[in-house]
Amino acid sequence: MVGFGQPDGVLSLERLQTMLEKEKYSNLINKYLEGKLEPQEVRELKEWLENDKANRRLLNQVKNNWMPEKGSDETLEQASREMRYRIQQNQSLVNGFAQLEKPKKKLVINVIRVAAVFIVGVLLTQALHMTVFAPLKGEANYCSVDADRGQKSKLTLPDGTRVWLNSESKIQFSTDGFLANRQVKLNGEAYFDVQHNDNKPFVVITKDYNIEVLGTEFNVMAYEDLERTETALVEGKVKIKKGSKEVDLKPGQKAVFEANRLSINAIDVETASSWKRNELRYDGISFRELVFSLERWYDVQISIADTRLYDVKYSGVFKNDETIEEVLEALKYTTSINYTKKGLRQYEISFKE
Repeated sequence: MVGFGQPDGVLSLERLQTMLEKEKYSNLINKYLEGKLEPQEVRELKEWLENDKANRRLLNQVKNNWMPEKGSDETLEQASREMRYRIQQNQSLVNGFAQLEKPKKKLVINVIRVAAVFIVGVLLTQALHMTVFAPLKGEANYCSVDADRGQKSKLTLPDGTRVWLNSESKIQFSTDGFLANRQVKLNGEAYFDVQHNDNKPFVVITKDYNIEVLGTEFNVMAYEDLERTETALVEGKVKIKKGSKEVDLKPGQKAVFEANRLSINAIDVETASSWKRNELRYDGISFRELVFSLERWYDVQISIADTRLYDVKYSGVFKNDETIEEVLEALKYTTSINYTKKGLRQYEISFKE
C-alpha cells in the first residue's frame, strides 16, 4: 500500500481531516495501479492530480516504485520468475554477441548490455519477455523480445539500431548472424531508428512484405489480427519488397498493403509515430480497429454488441494519461455509443438508440 506517513501527538480537527484526505487518495492511487478504479473515482483522482503538481509528482514516484503485495498478482509473480529464469538459463545470448567473462552476480545486467537488448520501462502489470531459443540442427540461435498488452518498450540491437515496440508486439532476430544480415522479424507495431550501414542493409520481415533500408527512421504496423500492413517513412529512404516487386518510399509517405494491393499515401509523420509520445491518433479508421487498438493500449477487453458499429469510421486523439473510462466517455458523446462495465477490465459497447 502507498503510505503518506503518520503524524505524532494530539490531532487537531484540521490535522485529522488532512490525514483522512491523504488516506483517501492513497487508496485511490493503489486502486489505479491495480486497475480497479470506478468511473467516479477516476474523476476524483484526476481532479486531485490537476489541483497540485506535487500530487502528480507523488503519483509518478509511487508508480516508479510500485509492486503488488506478495500473492496479490500471481500472474505477475510467475511472469517475473519466468523472465529471470530465461535470462539465467540462456547464457548463450552473451556468447552469441561477444566473448566476455563477467562476474556471475551481474549476469542479468550483462546479458542485457552485451546482447544490446536494453529494455526500458517499469515492470508494473506485466513482464517484458526476452527469450533465447536453442537452435535446431543446422540453424542459428535467435532471440525474441516481446512487449505485452498495455506496455511499450525500447531496445537497442547489436548494430546500434534503436527499436520502440508498441503494445502486444514482438521482434525476433538471430543471435549468431544478426551483425552479418541485420534482419528482424516483426509481429505488431514498432518504430525503427536504424544505424546507417552502406554495406549491410537493415531488413524488417513482416507478414505481407519486407522493408529494406540502409539507415533511416520509419514506423511499421503489422499485427497478425489486422488485415493490412503499414510502413510510414519519417526520414531517409525505404524500399518495400514483395516477391520480385519493389517500391521506394519518400519521407511523408506510407505504404499500405491491404486486400492484396499495395498503395502509397501521403501522411503526417507526427501522426505515424504518435504512440511513441503516448498519444493515439486516428484518421478515419473503422470502429472495430479502434477497439483493437484501445484493447492493446489499455490492456482491457471490449466487446461490440452491435455489428453496425463495425463500419463506423473514427478520427480523433487520445493521450495516455487518460483512463479507459475517460476515453469511452468521450466516444459516448462523439460517436453515439453506450458502454457498460461487465467486469474487471471488461467493457461492452453498443449503439446509442
